Amino acid sequence: MSTEELLKSLRKEYIETLPTKIKEIQSYVLKNDTESLLVLFHKLKGSGKTYGFDQISVLGHDVEEALKVNKNLNVVNDAIERLQSIYTTHK
Repeated sequence: MSTEELLKSLRKEYIETLPTKIKEIQSYVLKNDTESLLVLFHKLKGSGKTYGFDQISVLGHDVEEALKVNKNLNVVNDAIERLQSIYTTHK
């Protein structure tokens, strides 16, 4: 397997995890668990960049920073929609 094929496979696997991450985010929203949301979006910031999904990395950064400033979960609902859109586009 070439490096390019390996990277393509890893990116596909990463995208396939998004529905699980979205469900996890939704469960934290229902619990009003902003600390867990901060951790999860911080991880998305790093993993998105690692797997070459800059839009996920930027989203993770933006939501993490917004939650630090304002615990309003509306920004998270918008992020869920964006993650679903990214998943649909790349699956």
